[in-house]
Parts: sequence; structure tokens; C-alpha cells
Amino acid sequence: MQVRELITQLEKLDPNLDVYCYTEDERFATKDRLFWILDLQHVQTVNAVLTRDEHHLLAAKFDNSPSASTIVTIDVSSDF
Repeated sequence: MQVRELITQLEKLDPNLDVYCYTEDERFATKDRLFWILDLQHVQTVNAVLTRDEHHLLAAKFDNSPSASTIVTIDVSSDF
């Protein structure tokens, strides 16, 4: 999702509502906890090279190399 797509979706909502992340991703799920609700902590831009590891999971190397792209990260926490 790009920033403009996120803004378009958020503009349709009440601006006074709290925002949380939600995932049912099987990598986070356990027998006792099938989903997670995460609190958004911080939004920033960083330079990173995005790749996939041997398990095809997204990986990032944060640096300022010529191959790096500027991306937006949203830091989340399960403790709120």
C-alpha cells in the first residue's frame, strides 16, 4: 500500500478514532492466540533495501546505499 492509498482510506473515517493494526498472519498465530491487535507507535521514513530471505519472508537492510529506496515504516507494539 502506498501513502496516498492509506490516506484515501483513512479520510473516509472519523478522524477522532484510535488506529490499531490487526493480523491473522499464521506466523504470529498460536494455538492460544489466533490474532494480534497492535498499537501504532511511530511513523517515519527510512532508506532500506528490501529483499526476501530463504523462507520468502520480507527482510530489510536499513542503509543509504545507492540500491536503497525510501520507504515508510510504522512501528507497532503489542503492549498498549
